[in-house]
Amino acid sequence: MVSGNDKYWFENDDDKEKNEVGQGASDIAEENEKEDLFGFDASDTFDSSAASAPSEKITSPLDSANVPLSDKPVFSAPKNSQDFFDSHENHYRSDYARSGIEEADLNGDGKIKAVRGHMLKKLLKYDFRALFKFLVPCYIVLGALAVLCAICLPIAEHVSESQSSGVGTNVFMSAAVSIIILYVLGVVLCSTVCIINIAVRFLKNLFGTEGYLTLSIPATPEEQISSKLISGFLTILLTLLVAIASIFIVAFPYWKEVFPAMEEVFVGIGEIYRQYPIDGVLWTVEIVLFLLMAIIFNLQIVYACVCVGQMIVNKSRVGTAAIAYVIYLAVSQVIYIFFISTGFLGGLINSNVASHLFLWILIALAAGGSVGLFFFERYVLKNKVNLG
Repeated sequence: MVSGNDKYWFENDDDKEKNEVGQGASDIAEENEKEDLFGFDASDTFDSSAASAPSEKITSPLDSANVPLSDKPVFSAPKNSQDFFDSHENHYRSDYARSGIEEADLNGDGKIKAVRGHMLKKLLKYDFRALFKFLVPCYIVLGALAVLCAICLPIAEHVSESQSSGVGTNVFMSAAVSIIILYVLGVVLCSTVCIINIAVRFLKNLFGTEGYLTLSIPATPEEQISSKLISGFLTILLTLLVAIASIFIVAFPYWKEVFPAMEEVFVGIGEIYRQYPIDGVLWTVEIVLFLLMAIIFNLQIVYACVCVGQMIVNKSRVGTAAIAYVIYLAVSQVIYIFFISTGFLGGLINSNVASHLFLWILIALAAGGSVGLFFFERYVLKNKVNLG
């Protein structure tokens, strides 16, 4: 090293850099010795705590090849991962990453449960959007046919009573009859389209090409099935209400005859409630529960048939699912005919206590069957998915 003015250019810069680094280090040391202006010591900060922690040398696999496994450093996640991940981030972590977290940490404060509920809402949103995309036009067409029937029926009745003849009269009567037939077909087709749309949505969204995206989102099989079940159930109820409303629209021109007849029916039901109050309440509860459970059970049957169809074949899944549903209908009809032919149902209906017991047995069977089919669909989504 040459001293004085004979130093090389890089030696001058090197000394200058050393002086700058030394000055910077001394400034940092002086700042650390002072008390922080915001009211806490430097030891409370993340950097100072990290600096005060004992350091451990991290070696590469090549460097530590000869080191025993027990002496190698082990890196593990902190015990309480909730401190490092909020509820949304912790939900999106994989099951493997969450395996070390205790059950109380996941569900103790309800954070993960709230995220799960949020995911179910998201699934329901897209399921309803997909279902109503086809059903809303059907509802509109059915309502339009009901209005046309309500307009044409009184006119057709007036024309038939006047016994007028002519080309225009014949054309109008033919058109009125056609509208009535179209309305009846519309009610049947609207109900059929509702069931088919629900089944196709279940098949395409979970086992079709959409399944690659649907099954990759952070939603459990239980959430997927619950979303399809809730959306399908509410869609069926809405379709029934639309069909009943259309019938009232058609019958509106004859309200003078229809409403008194309905009034007589309700008076008779009220008389039954007055004479048999306990049995009347029980019958109402049992019939409502039975109808609701029957809808849920039949919906689960449709989903189970779709699951069976996608497991058996790749191409004709819809046909296989339809065959499975036809087999179910045939078996159920055979069982029903057997009970009718043996007179078992007639004996139950004639007995008051036996009829209540029989309805509760049907409700329990429908509920148990729905739960069993739910776990079957869950098993299929976890172990037997065949995307196509």
